[in-house]
Amino acid sequence: MMRKLQLILVSFAGVMIVVILILVKTVELPVKGNNTSISENYLIGWTDEEGEQVSLYQSFEKGTEKHTFTRMINGNTVNGREMCLITHNMSFKVLLGDKVIYSYAPELGGLYGKRYGEALHIVNLPAFSDNRQLSIEAVSLSDDGTSGCDEAYLMHANDFIDDVRQKSGIKFALCVMTFLFGLLLFVVGIVEDKFQGKMIETMCLGAITMIVSAWVGSQTMILRTIVQNSAMLRVVEYTSLMVLPIPVLMFVAAYTRNCDDKRVMSLIIASALNTIFTVSLVCMGLGDYYDYLFITHIIIATGVCLIIHIVVISMLRNKIDRRKSIYLVSALTVLMLSGILDMVMYYVENTNGTAYLTVIGLIVFASILAVYEYQHIIEIQIMSSKAELMQTLAMKDPLTDIGSRTAFVAHEKSLMEKKTGKCLFVHFDVNNLKHVNDVYGHAEGDRIIIGAANVIKAGFSDYGKVYRVGGDEFFAILEQATCQEDYNLGIAKFTRAQLEYNTKEDPPVHLSIAYGMAEYNCSEQNPESAERLADSRMYEKKREMKAQQ
Repeated sequence: MMRKLQLILVSFAGVMIVVILILVKTVELPVKGNNTSISENYLIGWTDEEGEQVSLYQSFEKGTEKHTFTRMINGNTVNGREMCLITHNMSFKVLLGDKVIYSYAPELGGLYGKRYGEALHIVNLPAFSDNRQLSIEAVSLSDDGTSGCDEAYLMHANDFIDDVRQKSGIKFALCVMTFLFGLLLFVVGIVEDKFQGKMIETMCLGAITMIVSAWVGSQTMILRTIVQNSAMLRVVEYTSLMVLPIPVLMFVAAYTRNCDDKRVMSLIIASALNTIFTVSLVCMGLGDYYDYLFITHIIIATGVCLIIHIVVISMLRNKIDRRKSIYLVSALTVLMLSGILDMVMYYVENTNGTAYLTVIGLIVFASILAVYEYQHIIEIQIMSSKAELMQTLAMKDPLTDIGSRTAFVAHEKSLMEKKTGKCLFVHFDVNNLKHVNDVYGHAEGDRIIIGAANVIKAGFSDYGKVYRVGGDEFFAILEQATCQEDYNLGIAKFTRAQLEYNTKEDPPVHLSIAYGMAEYNCSEQNPESAERLADSRMYEKKREMKAQQ
């Protein structure tokens, strides 16, 4: 268990290093002084086909498809800079005079749907020294008024990319950190909870964390500077949202012991079918992910209501641990509320996947889960330590500190699993113990038993295992290939140790131990016959010893 805890801590340290490296790359310390990057805002200063001054931001009204925007620029003012753009759901060409210097027409359709979301563009302007007309011929890929240009600057490309990374760096780092935390949680769910009946709960928590992180992370602009296929990021965004209710509902059902609830299963099936049918319809060209998003929102809203109902009823009926519920219910509540508020803002303000509140909810969710899992691991560690202690106590004889009968039986079972080899069973029995107990008391009898254990251990512990299997009965099991030679050496050491004990301790009744040995072939199915033979020979030895008294 300690090794597993160490693994988790090392993994956490590794995650933190990854996050720090991301922050180093994406977050810069503000520096006072001269700004070497001169930028011009190119969102404004454009003229449309009718000669009106317009902005490129949200350039298209609902239902419009094409627009041409123009402006005059002087080559001497370009000064080696590029035109840097972030566009949203539009294809376009950039012309300098009559020459096309940049074109962006993504091949959509199929899995990608009819839109690509946001994309980053760096337009290299050729060198010139006179005044020329710069034009953008744009075609909308949507008819809801969301196509356009989100940012446009004339500046050095490296500075623009650094600015983009800085703006979304913290958000992206958070997504990476929480995704790795969710992955770690998912693995812990498989490894740690496998034998505790809570594997599904922990795995679901890990899946929830990973899915929400993927959903939020797919919307960060920093990924556009890394991944060229912005359409695929949009696929990740929508499919993550569609499958999210599945692990959430599975977790709540498992945690509240309502896995057989038909309402939960119905919503899980509905989420799965929604994902399958939406992707299938989009691939067939019958719409876009955006067109079917309302179905996902309905399923999420219904799921939230059902979760609240199940959790409240389960707490009232004491079906879940109240203390643990504080952590898990709080985490899910914060995440769900933030998601619902973002969903409401999506419809009220017609926003496009900013998910600002969900980011905050994700931070709180991951933090609460981290605290919960930390306490959960500590509890498991304590329970495991107690179990190991109980196991150790069960395997040790409390009076003599050698192997107990439980340990002897476990050793027997291990021998029965072997197919080849042999071993020796040596049975020991203390003579005259009843006489010692009756005349000198049980304290003296216990001293004799302890002395016998020490004598047997001195003789055979170097060659095998020694056990106390009854009041005054002991066994030694010798498994080495040289077990017969070891037995002879052990008997010699055992005899000397017994003589030394009687000389040094000088008990009122000298220690006398009878013994008998039998060989066991591991190809046999049961060692009981060898034990009986050892027992029989031990009693022969006992009779022989009594006859010599």
